[in-house]
Amino acid sequence: SHSADYRALSFQLVPADFNAITVLESFCTAASNTYLAVAATGASDFFSLPVVPISAVSALPVTNFTADSVGPQLTAFDLDLEHAILRLSFSEIVRADTFHIGELTIQSSAATASAHTHTFSGGVATTSNALTINISLTDDDLNAIKSDVLIAKSGNSTFLSWTAQLVRDMANNSIVPRTASGLLAAALVPDTSLPRLLSFDLDLNAGALALTFSKIIRRSTINATAAVLLSSGDGLAVASVNLTGGVASVNDSRILHVTLLHADLNAVKALP
Repeated sequence: SHSADYRALSFQLVPADFNAITVLESFCTAASNTYLAVAATGASDFFSLPVVPISAVSALPVTNFTADSVGPQLTAFDLDLEHAILRLSFSEIVRADTFHIGELTIQSSAATASAHTHTFSGGVATTSNALTINISLTDDDLNAIKSDVLIAKSGNSTFLSWTAQLVRDMANNSIVPRTASGLLAAALVPDTSLPRLLSFDLDLNAGALALTFSKIIRRSTINATAAVLLSSGDGLAVASVNLTGGVASVNDSRILHVTLLHADLNAVKALP
């Protein structure tokens, strides 16, 4: 835009230039650190005469300075359940050291009041000031999401809400909160890797078998009759017991406990 006499011009910074300015510390944060240099190609008058250039060594100080007072917005997010990564995208560069994942909640529907929700408890976030923050999720948060019957089962059941304390921009403005209605995920990568049994513990006094898996397991799917106890792991076992049943622990978990049937327990104890 321009003034009535065409001597004053104003223009809107493109996002890339705005972010390049705001990411720098102590630069264009006050009138005292805001100056302008201009090349001869910067403008010309109605007679095609170029503007007199102003070099960096004699840069022009700003006349009127308005500081950034607009809070950033979380504009999009992706959730990768396969690799346990949450990626947040913002409207402007945010300060990484002000990020608090405990202010972020994942939910099954847009309306927070009626949704299944889980507030994140931890994770490792990227440490550079940027337009995006990537978080490596904790096992506890990942398992809580996976075990919920509604959250993140499809793109249409994956939403985020957050408070004003989630993060600040480079001018220390708090993010615009979104608490009543969640933001829909831009992308959801489902968990497609097969669970693996990593280790087990056997307590013959308690008659208990503890199974540790690579990911959370639905306890209702445990089938003890699929397990065989062997005297060696080289395929040359001289003794083995095929379990005929058992009672699994009541909660979905990475570690499931199975109480052996008395017949199976006695069969194991009877072997030399």
